[in-house]
Amino acid sequence: MKGTVLIVMSSNYQMLFSYLLSKVLRNHTIHYFLMDTKNEQINDDSRRLFSSNPPVFFEALKKDWRSLLFRNRKILKSIEKTIHELQPDHIILYKDNDHCHVKIIETAATMGSSVTMIQEGLGVYAGKSTKKLPSLSMKLLECIGYPKIWNLSQGYHPLLTTLAVGEPELLPADKKIEKCVIPIPKYPPEEWLEEIVQYLSIDRGSRLRNVALYLGQPLVKLGLADEELEKKTLQELFQLLDAKGYDILVKAHPFEPDEKYDRLSVPVTKVENSIPAELLPSLYKIRAVLTPYSSAGYNLHTWYGIPTIYLHKLLLKEPLSIANMLVGKAVTSSSECGQLMDEVNKNMTDERNVTVDSTREFKSFLDQILQPGRRGEH
Repeated sequence: MKGTVLIVMSSNYQMLFSYLLSKVLRNHTIHYFLMDTKNEQINDDSRRLFSSNPPVFFEALKKDWRSLLFRNRKILKSIEKTIHELQPDHIILYKDNDHCHVKIIETAATMGSSVTMIQEGLGVYAGKSTKKLPSLSMKLLECIGYPKIWNLSQGYHPLLTTLAVGEPELLPADKKIEKCVIPIPKYPPEEWLEEIVQYLSIDRGSRLRNVALYLGQPLVKLGLADEELEKKTLQELFQLLDAKGYDILVKAHPFEPDEKYDRLSVPVTKVENSIPAELLPSLYKIRAVLTPYSSAGYNLHTWYGIPTIYLHKLLLKEPLSIANMLVGKAVTSSSECGQLMDEVNKNMTDERNVTVDSTREFKSFLDQILQPGRRGEH
């Protein structure tokens, strides 16, 4: 089964997963779009990883009135023109809720191309967003050529052919309408992940052998947490981890200030936030992941069997809407977290228990995506 495939990337995880897909697309013509990640290091890493087949780069849209009227429309037209030039049979992307990605989806539909959206975050399991798009401004944008955004929650665009998610049973029923839903492979081949580490020349943290990894979130920036409470809670947790002999590795979210971790009295090692969290087990001996909430926490648990501890009950002002979708354990106190870390210490192992043929799983996954005539199947 041959054809032309266009893969659209806009984050470090998408870069990683797109490389995994490329490993089983060798009999196809592949093109890449790199949508501006607003992080130059991630943009550069994406170019380096796909240097033998350079991605077409598109700048991010802006919100000032000149951009809305002129610059953005030029970018959207360029996206449409490039897709028509490439004539892809299949398009693979990771979101459907911004103007650039919707333009890609709608252009593909006019050409009869299949469009698959692969899950990146846990938000795909949420129902329709109750947050209203500003109706007047959106209507005005549509009148001057902007595509319609169907919902802020991902996975609702009606022209998607296929949705690929980690846990299909958690997907809302109305997202499955007129779409094929397929599961994402659980175990990427380790040798492929190792290739990415080598391509990107990522430094190995060999001196850290007993790591507790904290994955940050921009809680304060999003208005989800109080700054002082967050600082106090992390201070207490990191002191507890330090006392138990763990090396604390912090990966800040790209949209949070990582210097806030320098203000804690406990020494931590910070990893560059452009590195996909899913590569970190190739660099460090990670015993547990701690995070308020994170799709990377889910991936690290699923891909490597690393225990994930969620801290949203300690940090957030309001209950987490996607709490029932998290795979791992949520704690309500620092002492409970300490008990779980003691259990981790007793059960730690350096073996990755994979009992399936990872390469064959990925080949089967791509076969399902590229199979023609899938619309309307469930």
